[in-house]
Amino acid sequence: MKCLRLPVTVGLTVIFLSQSAFAQKTKAPPKNISSREKSAAKLEAERIRKEQQAQARSLLISLASDARSFRDQTLRARSLARIADALWDVDSEQGKTLFRKAWEAAEIANSETNERLNVHDGVVSLKPEEVNGATLSAIASTPDVRKEVLRLVASHDRTLSEEFLEKLKESQAETKSENTSSSLWDLPDALQQRLSLAENLLNAGNTERLDGGDLDRPRAFVAIAHAWRVVESARVSEAIFDAVKAANSTDGFTGEGGMVTQTMNSKGVISIRPQPVADFDIAELFGALANEDYDRAVQLARGFQGEAARANATIAIARAVLNEKRVPTP
Repeated sequence: MKCLRLPVTVGLTVIFLSQSAFAQKTKAPPKNISSREKSAAKLEAERIRKEQQAQARSLLISLASDARSFRDQTLRARSLARIADALWDVDSEQGKTLFRKAWEAAEIANSETNERLNVHDGVVSLKPEEVNGATLSAIASTPDVRKEVLRLVASHDRTLSEEFLEKLKESQAETKSENTSSSLWDLPDALQQRLSLAENLLNAGNTERLDGGDLDRPRAFVAIAHAWRVVESARVSEAIFDAVKAANSTDGFTGEGGMVTQTMNSKGVISIRPQPVADFDIAELFGALANEDYDRAVQLARGFQGEAARANATIAIARAVLNEKRVPTP
């Protein structure tokens, strides 16, 4: 009986080794597991993206509700038009409704501006005692917001843009001669005209400064945040937080319109030339942060106390999320 144990043991060992070898040959390659993990990660990223897009849409709808009660009609028109523009791809009907609300506000804003600046037939009439820095700054920084709304509408709905254009022509016909013509793309540049007026008035002897004063402080922090994006992205959020704090202690900060004003003096003539500087504005900054840390971007945007800055930051966040075309592969 002892002699039979060896062959049995050897046979069992051979069978075990054969099964082990077979299992090794049929084992799934490691790369198949990796592919499954990548697929799962991609699905999770897609889920997060859709969730953020839903949140972004809700942010815009909520902001639109707030914007309808903004007292500043220019800010109301501009905000509603930008919200409509950002929403268009996901809800064109809501976008169309908001564009109409924006146009209504833009018409009111234009009427208020003309009355405040005493504009008749496209000419600003000022008394000598009214020629001061505050008045000149208002003239230079108050473009016709109807033009902004019209251009945003034109990129989405031709019929609606033509409707608004006709209304604009009718309005201009009341204040301009019949020989004056206008179209969507050759409307007079109100900003340039007002800057020219400001320059002419300064040439007449007014030398008061037109700089932004304390507005330079939050803009400086915004510029710092833009710089950190290039050299040390981890510090961007900190710089934006500082910008928000500075903005909340400064009247008039909107988060856009940052520029450097070049002033040249020669033979008693003062020439002023503003140059836009994108790094002083918050739109690109909050858009980039939204793609990296959506929740943090929303939190910082809500920190702005000023309606304009908060609206511009929120729109930038929503636009960055809603316009995202694809999810990067992990």
